[in-house]
Amino acid sequence: MKILKYILFFVLILSGIKATYAQDINGFLLGIYFKREQAIEKIRQLEIEINKNKSTISQSQTLIDLSRQKGNKEAEKVALEALQKAKESLKKNEESLNRWKTHKIMLDHVYTSLQNEINNKNIKGVTSYCSGRVDIFKANGDKVSCENGLLEPGDMVWTYDGTAKIEMLGGRGTTTVGPWSIFKMRDDSEIEQIWELIKGKIHMTIEKIKESIRSRRVNIRTVEAVCAVRGTEFYMERKEDILWLYVIDGSVEVKGIKDERMVEVFSGYRIRVTKDGLIGEPEKINLKDVERWWEG
Repeated sequence: MKILKYILFFVLILSGIKATYAQDINGFLLGIYFKREQAIEKIRQLEIEINKNKSTISQSQTLIDLSRQKGNKEAEKVALEALQKAKESLKKNEESLNRWKTHKIMLDHVYTSLQNEINNKNIKGVTSYCSGRVDIFKANGDKVSCENGLLEPGDMVWTYDGTAKIEMLGGRGTTTVGPWSIFKMRDDSEIEQIWELIKGKIHMTIEKIKESIRSRRVNIRTVEAVCAVRGTEFYMERKEDILWLYVIDGSVEVKGIKDERMVEVFSGYRIRVTKDGLIGEPEKINLKDVERWWEG
């Protein structure tokens, strides 16, 4: 089947440290807790900005009325411009506030679900945010909402016009699944985690590792290449038969399956890998031109 050619097998090997399940769950809980706190703070800031917007709108309307009464066209023009900007800002902030409130509700639900599943050793990832339409298909075929995204081996995340953020590696890594993608969790062990990107694209960040535990490395294996990463931000996308890897921060060592070379790709560069497992040379890119779809 042609689609099998495009399946990406993500093998994350944590060498040097065999993390226990309890540590993973605590990492997930801690990560979700801090994301909740961030959401609460963002909501507070937006509510302050919205109150400022409303105050500016009220003051501007008063100035407009006074300017018209006195026939002061210049003052009226300035007040109208201030009113328009305040209304635009208010709309933007209210839309953002609604998104963050929805995000906060989801994080509350995920946090409670994790606490209730503290003894479930099969949880390998947690969805922390979804936008647009996202479905999760459990290994047994059941379909659940993104809010119930405690991911176990065999579960698949299907995105349509939206995206999904998945907390992984016991809270150390975050993967954003791009629009129109299919992402599957696979079996793992204490030192290995495996994913499949069946379709679409992903963006991934892995927290920076302290020097004292530099031996803890992450290897990502695709059908074309093996990538070794530490404290890195990057994304992958497929264009026809070419897999492109873009490094946003840190560096990634890339070795093609049929290529003897190991090439280190630094921030601000990209590299291509053919479906036959051959790698090209790093190419300089302008990070300002990169479409940051994962931030939408």
